[in-house]
Amino acid sequence: MTPAELRRRSGVPAAADILQRNYYGWFRRTGRGRYELTAQGQAALLEYAAVSVRQRFAAAAHGESSAPDGKGGEAGPGRPL
Repeated sequence: MTPAELRRRSGVPAAADILQRNYYGWFRRTGRGRYELTAQGQAALLEYAAVSVRQRFAAAAHGESSAPDGKGGEAGPGRPL
């Protein structure tokens, strides 16, 4: 996936910077402007997906939206790549 595609899908303006810095070791550069998830990145998706689901249930129980825009849509970082 390219940084531009990830930025578009996730709504995270700093997607390219996150991929390039790779602070947690979640991404592997496969070519110029192309990245894939490492095994650590795939494990993190599963771990944080559970966190995202718990947050949505908790917010719904309190009548709140868990989306950053307050509209109830998918939050960017919780979206799969």
